[in-house]
Amino acid sequence: MSAGVGWTELVVVEERLSAWLTERVGSRVRVEREHTGELRLSWVDGPTVPRMRDMLGDFGRHADIALPDTACARDLSELGRTVAVLLWLDRDPDRTELPEPELVDRAGTEIGYPERAHPRWQRRARNLRSVIEAERDDLVACVRLLLHRSAATGWDDTLAWLDDLEHRPPRHLQSVP
Repeated sequence: MSAGVGWTELVVVEERLSAWLTERVGSRVRVEREHTGELRLSWVDGPTVPRMRDMLGDFGRHADIALPDTACARDLSELGRTVAVLLWLDRDPDRTELPEPELVDRAGTEIGYPERAHPRWQRRARNLRSVIEAERDDLVACVRLLLHRSAATGWDDTLAWLDDLEHRPPRHLQSVP
């Protein structure tokens, strides 16, 4: 932004940016100005960080303004994180060889809009979460179970098992060693 832009104009730009991104993302995107002058975007689920950066560029061209440095902070809901893991593994089931924490991190970084995944993937994610103790809310434990199951029966049978869980009462498991 130019040196002549005042505080009021900055606030208007932040509000416009928030509204513009929120409309495109489909969920609330918060835009806050840090004490350094940097903008900070935050949102839950929705697009990946690289996709959000592309949208920032689109906004700058659309509004014909230069945005200050912008930090992006994407968070994922627990269901969104679980859906992301399932979708990421389904793209390449050989990824089941990765350590659980790395797998969770990479899936969350590379899969955008998990909340828009087909309802079947949403159900599979809820079903997977249902077999781990509810109070633990531990995605790594869910992934460990998923990987254990996949190693024993194969990816397609693991997905069929997740689908079948919907028709059975949940039974909580402690963990897979």
